Amino acid sequence: MTVHDGRAYLRRATPATHGRVGSRVPTYENKCTRPECGHEWETEQRITEEPVKACPECGEGTAARLASGGSGFSLKGEGWAKDGY
Repeated sequence: MTVHDGRAYLRRATPATHGRVGSRVPTYENKCTRPECGHEWETEQRITEEPVKACPECGEGTAARLASGGSGFSLKGEGWAKDGY
């Protein structure tokens, strides 16, 4: 917010700052599908990037993205409907 002539104005977001706080990219859970390895790890990647293919532990191209359980975000307290509306 900017104050000018005794009035408060909300500063408009620019394309360079809109929606960004630090460098936020999705975190993906990965697992090596090779039975002898089975290594699990997390990677931070942009949505447009290709998924990781090589396991950092064994070096084989057997990495797979796991289906994540989400962030656990929930709205609690009065005023929030359970169906999200």
